Amino acid sequence: MVEEILRKYGFNKEERERIINSYPLIRVKDETCANNIERNFKFFESLGYKKSDIIRIFVSCLPVTSLSSSKLKEKLENLQKLGYSEKEAINMTILCPTLFSYGYSNINSKVEGMIGLGFPKMKSLKMFLSFPALFCYSMENVKKKISDMVDLGFTLEQVRKMVVRCPQIFGHGVSNLKEKINGLISLGFSENQALKMIPLYPQIFTNSIDTLKDKMDVLESLGINRDKVIKIAAVCPNVFSCSTENIKNKIAELKLIGYTDLQILEMITVCPTLLSCSITLMKTKIKEIELLGYTHEEVLSMTSGLATLFGYDIDSTKEKLLYLKSVGLGDMYLRKPKNLMQGIDLTYARFQFLTLEKGIDIGKRYADYLFVSSKQFKQAFGIDKEDLLERYSYDKEVRQKRANQKKLI
Repeated sequence: MVEEILRKYGFNKEERERIINSYPLIRVKDETCANNIERNFKFFESLGYKKSDIIRIFVSCLPVTSLSSSKLKEKLENLQKLGYSEKEAINMTILCPTLFSYGYSNINSKVEGMIGLGFPKMKSLKMFLSFPALFCYSMENVKKKISDMVDLGFTLEQVRKMVVRCPQIFGHGVSNLKEKINGLISLGFSENQALKMIPLYPQIFTNSIDTLKDKMDVLESLGINRDKVIKIAAVCPNVFSCSTENIKNKIAELKLIGYTDLQILEMITVCPTLLSCSITLMKTKIKEIELLGYTHEEVLSMTSGLATLFGYDIDSTKEKLLYLKSVGLGDMYLRKPKNLMQGIDLTYARFQFLTLEKGIDIGKRYADYLFVSSKQFKQAFGIDKEDLLERYSYDKEVRQKRANQKKLI
């Protein structure tokens, strides 16, 4: 009967043999076992588990064949006692079916163990959620893996941050970690660069060296030389989070927006995180700036000159653009987009100071003074940044005034 039930629910020959020959089943009568399997299969289906996930749970955690449905429900509730939602508990058991063989005291002791190692409770729970197989590791094993990573050249603080962001690292042995570092070196990175990259993007351990090489090759195909590709990845290893297909699609989409090959090359070189930026979000920001009176070509010129602009708050960007437009200097950001990096508070204070106290008629000839360094401005006009901001407060003189006017309407 067990054979028939397993066939009925789609278990293949290898899966059927593994279950039928398992110790838990040998001890139970055939009919009873068949009923258990059918009952538990339906139980999992009622909770929304996919058929393929249920089969995997039965094969990976053989005791499930003999546990009652109430006992399986209790195992899920144990995870919820720790603070997980029902959906999270279900996903965790899909990723790690062995959890159905653990009691509450066992999984709770693992969480307490991580807290004892210095990880805050919420971060510990997040780690187990992301990598539920961590429940299968002894604390001695976890301590050893942390110690091994410190021996590789990482600080203890770096290791803590790395495993919180990517607890899957615990699934790799020290030889595997060494191999990954040596692999990065073989791609052209120095050992120092490799040790700095990994804490910034610990998920790099889950990528094969061949995969990393393919992504670097794609960047090279854009016209970025190998040395620059290495420099980009060393500073922003998150570029490796993008698939090769994603990189190619992003470049094609940037071209459709209107950027030239040269502009795209410069943008990615300066701001590699652009590769993971949403095209929809980029288009929205471009449109919002166009609504201020700039042409599409002007916005493309502005954003290609300061690709990090796509990471700025759009309201803050619009406020800067509108202010300079209001004083007749709306093209300043077209000529020098990097001026958008300066806060509106300082730009306003300098404009007020120069026009009201120095009597300077700020046209294009003197506009650059609005954006020189604080040291240069003080040398030229004898006033430092703090005094300027205190004397001419954009927040009090413009933002609050604008807010009060809105209240009166």
